[in-house]
Amino acid sequence: MLAYYVQWHMQQRLNPIFDGDGLGSKRRWSFAGIIECLRQRCRHTISIHDVQYQQDGELTDEQERIVNLLEMI
Repeated sequence: MLAYYVQWHMQQRLNPIFDGDGLGSKRRWSFAGIIECLRQRCRHTISIHDVQYQQDGELTDEQERIVNLLEMI
């Protein structure tokens, strides 16, 4: 139940993407497509001698728009 609640709220915030996306087979975005786009974000573990740290990869323009609409930053 919680997952559906979270998904509903995400879809409300992502309405600007869905509203301007066209109709039917011309649509580019779906909720699954949004999740897939965000899954492609990388986190790299960097090791220099005995020191390790993690560095996030750069966001693509699409990922940045999604993250901003979801207010994740």
